[in-house]
Amino acid sequence: YNLHKIDIFAGGAKTPQFLQLNPSGLSPVISDSDGPDQKPIVVTQSWLICVYLADKAKTFVPASEIGRLRVMEMMFHLASDVMMAHTTHNTLIRFAPEKVPSIIGFYEQRVLAALQDLDRRLGDREYLAGDLSIADFAFYPVYCRRRALVEGRPDFANLPRWARLMDARPACKRGIEITQ
Repeated sequence: YNLHKIDIFAGGAKTPQFLQLNPSGLSPVISDSDGPDQKPIVVTQSWLICVYLADKAKTFVPASEIGRLRVMEMMFHLASDVMMAHTTHNTLIRFAPEKVPSIIGFYEQRVLAALQDLDRRLGDREYLAGDLSIADFAFYPVYCRRRALVEGRPDFANLPRWARLMDARPACKRGIEITQ
């Protein structure tokens, strides 16, 4: 693969070239010259990109119908419940011109509640959907941004254990490094 970083804060996602790939001007985007039926395809949306690549590589999503459903269930949970709290809190802290402590605190508590839910789910399994899957890879960068909220707290035992497993994967480290 070839990684092309764009500076979204400098309008990189609003250039004519980028808008040809994704008219909504959002990242990430992948362009696969060998897509379905050996035809080029552009795929947008982080979570769909994960599913597309896993399906194409036939890895990190179980072949069994129940296993696949569990992974998709976790992907949807992460995309809708966890990311809503994370993204809103991140936006309020980093980009809102006026910092309102009560609102920031409210969303920090929402982030913590979402992370506590994941911590509980990891109580009886090694990875988010059972076996290592795209759900773990999709959530790992979010966890890395929220690590300070979790690590060292006695009410979080399972997420730090999960994170150590992910941290030990060289590809995870590379993924974080290249996106910084």
